[in-house]
Amino acid sequence: MNLQLKPGTQIMFIKNDKGEVRRYYNGKIGTVSKIEKDKIFIAFPGETDILLEKETWKNIRYRYNNEKDSIEEEELGSFTQYPIRLAWAITIHKSQGLTFEKAIIDAGASFAAGQVYVALSRLTSLNGLILYSRIYPESIHTHPRIIAFAETEEEEAGLDMQLEKEQKLFVTRSLLQAFNCRKLSQRMEQHYEAYEHRQVPDKNKCITWAERLLSEANALQEVSEKFNRQLTALLTETETGGYDKLHQRVNAASAYFSGAIGNMLNMVKEHIHSIKSLSKVKKYLKELDQLDTDLVRKKLQIEQALKLSEGLIEGVQLSELLLLQQQQSQVAVIKETPVVTKPQKGDSHRQSLSLHQSGKTIQEIAAARGLSVSTIEGHLASFISTGEIRLEELLSKEKIDSIRQAIAETGATTSSAIREKLGNACSYGEIRMVLAGTKRKE
Repeated sequence: MNLQLKPGTQIMFIKNDKGEVRRYYNGKIGTVSKIEKDKIFIAFPGETDILLEKETWKNIRYRYNNEKDSIEEEELGSFTQYPIRLAWAITIHKSQGLTFEKAIIDAGASFAAGQVYVALSRLTSLNGLILYSRIYPESIHTHPRIIAFAETEEEEAGLDMQLEKEQKLFVTRSLLQAFNCRKLSQRMEQHYEAYEHRQVPDKNKCITWAERLLSEANALQEVSEKFNRQLTALLTETETGGYDKLHQRVNAASAYFSGAIGNMLNMVKEHIHSIKSLSKVKKYLKELDQLDTDLVRKKLQIEQALKLSEGLIEGVQLSELLLLQQQQSQVAVIKETPVVTKPQKGDSHRQSLSLHQSGKTIQEIAAARGLSVSTIEGHLASFISTGEIRLEELLSKEKIDSIRQAIAETGATTSSAIREKLGNACSYGEIRMVLAGTKRKE
């Protein structure tokens, strides 16, 4: 609770310095050079004195927030104090991990296994070592568990056989894991169930798509369970019959599974393409991108299984196969990632045009993009001028005639003047559409 210091006191730091310049570290020894009111200065041999500052220790609990897709910290408690302790002496147990240039060691009464070793190994050299007490043979002993472990050591030939056995077991497990689609199926199921709380444009259409994707994943999982049972039996047969039959089945399965996963990848990519132009889909696109990554990884895993099978039939050493597998597992999944950036000028208009061309009404486009009807009307009006949209696609003949009559009667060329004539019968956007059509006609 209270740290009593005065000039000349030897201290030890109990925390690493933070920041770019690490002035001290846990275990560094120093001396209090001077104390001025509430300021404490620490001196090190051959170094500049430093002003001691208080440090804070925090007890943090971490948890994952599903909604925000982020790791959150919860501070359970904290304490703040000077990061030093008196360092005239320290127990051998507390000295573990520390390094001293000079120390007087009293280890004659050591009672724990390895205690003498810990004490002596704190010193950087024998020149700084002073033994305060004689160390007798009975003070140096090894823990019975270490001795028992050492006695289980096998001969080198036996270790080679054990290594080869374990390598073969790892290769066979890798083959089985490659064609196990349970995690992939569970991932698709989690994605499908999340629609209950997910807010996305055209939600029913997205749910229908996710249902199809889940159905494909479940069907592939059923096939994978049957194939893995066959594969387990074949792996047992290879002990005596070689790898020919195993390779034939793995080769055929690789083509089937790669094709099925390729179809699912196409489904995900097409869905991403269909919704990436909509607003408020950034988080949803990120989820779809993760599905894409999972599928790509599974496909790479199956390709790797085929190479393992080819290596077995060609007689490649197991150690080389394991090295090949390690190198392939370190290859990053490189693919196009849907990036949602701020639209360039004109992009927003084009997105509305694309949705119009897909058959959506103005009201449906506004709902899908989270924009007002008048904004969408303005977007589409710009394409009447260019001839990419016909006026009759957007307005009824009666409404077009009504607005044209108002234009003829008033001679106005602005939407506000024409709106005064028509009142609430037509919107500003509809008037702009007719003006754009007239301009196009002229």
